[in-house]
Amino acid sequence: MDRPDKYKALKAEITAIYHENKGRYGYRRITRDGSHSAPAPG
Repeated sequence: MDRPDKYKALKAEITAIYHENKGRYGYRRITRDGSHSAPAPG
């Protein structure tokens, strides 16, 4: 499949948050601290 990844920016932001905190960052903090909002499924 050659479709563009619509979550590319979101993945990059989450990865950056994770690495800034030396891999000690759970999903609750990523959700709280991220300025992202995931698009609705579907």
